[in-house]
Amino acid sequence: AFIVSDKNTPVDIGALDQHCLAHIARFKRPKRYIQIDELPKNNYGKVLKTLLRERLNKS
Repeated sequence: AFIVSDKNTPVDIGALDQHCLAHIARFKRPKRYIQIDELPKNNYGKVLKTLLRERLNKS
């Protein structure tokens, strides 16, 4: 899962994972959490999923 947060607000990945574990079925829970500054978008404001997939494969 890609996580975009306010730069002034840190994200506790462990707490997020525990929340998902408590509220989501295990097979639906994200395997990885990747924190990014912003989602890549095209000129029309749509999220560029191909760039996200490439970044996911690199990490």
